[in-house]
Amino acid sequence: SSGINAEYGGATTALHSMLSKEASSEELKSVWTTAALVLKGYDAVPVELKILLDRLFVTYHDSIRLERRHRLAYLGWSEEEYERGYKIVDNTGRELSRWSRWRDPTETIRTFVKYPCTQEIALNMLDELERRDDEESLIDYGSNRKRARKKQTRTVPCPEPGCTRMCRSQAELAIHRNSHTKERPFKCPWNTCISAFGDKSTMKSHYSAIHLKD
Repeated sequence: SSGINAEYGGATTALHSMLSKEASSEELKSVWTTAALVLKGYDAVPVELKILLDRLFVTYHDSIRLERRHRLAYLGWSEEEYERGYKIVDNTGRELSRWSRWRDPTETIRTFVKYPCTQEIALNMLDELERRDDEESLIDYGSNRKRARKKQTRTVPCPEPGCTRMCRSQAELAIHRNSHTKERPFKCPWNTCISAFGDKSTMKSHYSAIHLKD
């Protein structure tokens, strides 16, 4: 827990609590459901997701140790392949010349926000991915180094009846659809705050304005 900043005291407390007791069956079911999102049907694990999965497995080590080999095998992975982070042969024994893997782990990383032990690092990863996307969408205007955001075409329509919103990507659409379903998957990380939001940027604005103000 030393890597968790002081302002995430609630996450630290929750982590100590989980390490000091046997995890409930519902907690373990949730962990394995998340692992399935990353591993099932894929031959390689992106570094970002491997870090988060490792954190989960370490946190729940006592409860997971006995069934980990069986669960990984069910998801099509041996323990050796998981530790390596990629497969050399597929499930039929055929040698792989290329891997099937997540191209954009952003949506899956959001799943890890709900776990106290991975919440902070997942939010930091989402920030880094967002920053990287912003940098890639900048163009250079010569010697004065002026930068302008490249215009992204909105080509993804919202399927909700009566909604005319067009989004730039499937990821943006997934966040927009929370406004229709009223789902609020982005919980405020402040230990005593129960606020939750439909998108990360609104959650971050709330966190900064309410909890980090002087």
